[in-house]
Amino acid sequence: ARCLVLDDVGPTARPTPFAIDCLRALITQRHNDCAQTVITSNLSPAALDAALQNAGFDVALVEPLVSRMAGGANVIQMDGPDRRTRDNAAT
Repeated sequence: ARCLVLDDVGPTARPTPFAIDCLRALITQRHNDCAQTVITSNLSPAALDAALQNAGFDVALVEPLVSRMAGGANVIQMDGPDRRTRDNAAT
């Protein structure tokens, strides 16, 4: 695909080594192919790195993955209420 969108990237309740390995392989391949990838997350790159390490993943695996995801990226921070919640949808 010319442009791939990965929505809501971040650790789930229990990220598995398989899921992290698949994400690493996908990000590495797209990086090597110079393919456009849009990644959305409610975590900054530093917070994603910390969350994955806190989930028990080795720093030697996590840091290169997050670095490759953020490397050369235009990070756009968006603030505001969560529009998916019922309380915030009416405002």
